[in-house]
Amino acid sequence: MNNDKPENAVLVNQENWIEIGEQLSKLDQLLTSLNCLNDGVAVAINNQVVTKDKWSAQVLNNNDKISIFGAIAGG
Repeated sequence: MNNDKPENAVLVNQENWIEIGEQLSKLDQLLTSLNCLNDGVAVAINNQVVTKDKWSAQVLNNNDKISIFGAIAGG
C-alpha cells in the first residue's frame, strides 16, 4: 500500500496514490497502466460511475478517488 501522496495524484481503491500527469491524464490511460482495461470492469470517480464509452475522454484530476470494480453476473 502506498500512502505517500505525490503532488498530483489520484487515489485508487482507497489504497494507492498514483501520480498523474501528461502521460497519465485520462481514465483509459490509468486503466491501461493498471492492466484493468477489459470488459469485466466498472469504474467510479468520486462515487460517480463513468460509463466505458467515456473512459477515453474522462480527465483525471488531483485528489480524485477512483474505484475499480470487477463486474459480477448473477440473477
